[in-house]
Amino acid sequence: MLHRGLLFARWGSIASCAGWYGGGCAKRYLSSSSDTSAPTPAEEVENLFYNSVMRRTVSNLQVRKYIQKVETKDYLLALAAVKGSRRAGLNINNGTYESLIKLLIEAGQLKAAMELYQQMLKKHIVPTPNTYSMLMNLCLQRDMPESCQTLYKEMLRLGGKPPTSAYAALIQSYATQVPSKWEAAIEVFDKMNKHSQPDADTYNALMRVYMNMRPYDWRVVYNCYYEMRNREPRVQLKWSSYYILSEALRKGNAGVMRRFISYCDAWVALTPLFSAEFFLGVVVFGVVFLGSESVNIPCLYVVVRPSREHPI
Repeated sequence: MLHRGLLFARWGSIASCAGWYGGGCAKRYLSSSSDTSAPTPAEEVENLFYNSVMRRTVSNLQVRKYIQKVETKDYLLALAAVKGSRRAGLNINNGTYESLIKLLIEAGQLKAAMELYQQMLKKHIVPTPNTYSMLMNLCLQRDMPESCQTLYKEMLRLGGKPPTSAYAALIQSYATQVPSKWEAAIEVFDKMNKHSQPDADTYNALMRVYMNMRPYDWRVVYNCYYEMRNREPRVQLKWSSYYILSEALRKGNAGVMRRFISYCDAWVALTPLFSAEFFLGVVVFGVVFLGSESVNIPCLYVVVRPSREHPI
């Protein structure tokens, strides 16, 4: 009973550091700063996890749950938990590393996330596909499209199955390069079509590739957008998709009426039915439509996607 009481006391201290019971670690930091002999919260968490692993009461599941509860500002506590568990002999698996890398990225510790990834490779721990996806998006944020493509190739080399987010990041990396590698982007998109369902982010990345094509043709972006809109099963539309289309139409001088029709299509798809916004939009549309003497609706034609055999 005594050992069990000590264990609950230790886990209560760990949970309080993670903010499970409120308060976070700010008070702990303030109290420890006044006493130089007292251990820091990170040192205390490290020792608690070390002792718990030694008593075989903590596994990767508990470490991962703890990391997921830690706030981004207290990411040092998550690092300490992993350090203490590893020091006690626990083999940290790729799922736990995924949670830790996600926390580091959310905390803005980009360098630490990449260093942790390198440590995984040195220890022959294969990162999860979601880990690669997060790191690929991290490279895009830092304007490193080549590194994003290298991570994708590394994932395939290690036998990982790319998730949809990884495909979207790869296509976006081709879009950021000038001139855009639209042939490679189409090849990746077609490959993904055979294995998984594209989402709005994937189509957004592909439209960005078409936006940077030379020579530019807004009809290609328009075709990609309406391919997404007419796809079965349905793809959940996002306003970001319409914004890209709107930018393409303005850039290509496609006409006000076509832009208006595209906006109405996106608004109907994204506005909840029977909501106040929906009824207000119907009233405004009716006033504008009935107030016009004549409305010329252009033919909404579709062009073929560019290919190696038939470039634009």
